[in-house]
Amino acid sequence: MGISFLTSFLKPSEKEKEEDKYDNSDNNEQHQQETKSEDEYDDDEQIEKQKELEKQKEKEKEIEREKEKQKIKEDKIKEKEDKEKERKEKEKEKEEEKQKEKEDNETERRTLKKQKEKEKQEKERIKENEKEKQDKEKEKERDNSKEKDKDKEKDKKGLDSTQKRQTSPMKKYDTPGKKLVTPLKKLDSPEIKVDSASTKRKDRDKEKRIEEKEKEEMNIEQEKKTLKKEKGKEQKEDIDNDIEKKNKQKDKVKEKEKDKDKEKEREKERIERLERMERERLERIEREKEKKKEKEKKKEKEDKEKEKVKIKIKAKGSK
Repeated sequence: MGISFLTSFLKPSEKEKEEDKYDNSDNNEQHQQETKSEDEYDDDEQIEKQKELEKQKEKEKEIEREKEKQKIKEDKIKEKEDKEKERKEKEKEKEEEKQKEKEDNETERRTLKKQKEKEKQEKERIKENEKEKQDKEKEKERDNSKEKDKDKEKDKKGLDSTQKRQTSPMKKYDTPGKKLVTPLKKLDSPEIKVDSASTKRKDRDKEKRIEEKEKEEMNIEQEKKTLKKEKGKEQKEDIDNDIEKKNKQKDKVKEKEKDKDKEKEREKERIERLERMERERLERIEREKEKKKEKEKKKEKEDKEKEKVKIKIKAKGSK
């Protein structure tokens, strides 16, 4: 009896077993409900995060699109500005070239005008020198003629005086028985003196004329040398003007060559700029492609994660 009582005390009754089973079932169900609630909460949170992430990505895409639009706009503006700048530079160069050509033509015109003026002055000077020379010759002929007339007059006067003196003593001593030897001797002296003075005067005049002629010839020779020198100087000036003109033409050709080189350089820079812009555009497109690939990979990964979540949710719902 005592053993049986202990045994009955130790073994649980059927009622207790049933209660324990019910309790365990409630606990399991409660646990499952709690686990399910937690999983659903995690799934909702994950979905919400995914939505936020997508919104953020969409914003980033929009920002990138705006940046791209802005970049294209800036490139177009820069290209337009470069074209406008290039156009203005060309217009400026053309204007400078026209102005330079105008100045060169004006300089050439002034040079030709100056040269013609010099030629005209030279002709007038030669003409004046010839006239002056002719006037001097005429004046000289007149002076010689006057001198000859004076010499003839003096010779005539001297001869008249001699004849008068020769006849006068004869009358004085014309008495019978008187000899004329002494008066004649006295009369010889004035005649000799007259002839000697006239000869000397003629010699002096002759020497003077010779001296004047030599002086005139020297002046003419000096004038010829001066004219030759001035002509040589003018010829040298003409040669210098021709050389200067040729040098200016050479400089003009050099300037045109420089302008061509500048034009080539500008064209080269423009082509390089366009090539650089094209390279940047292609690089940008390549970067965009890479970004797109990365985004697609990321999206694919996220889609897989979403799919896993959906499968997980469905699996839990079927339970």
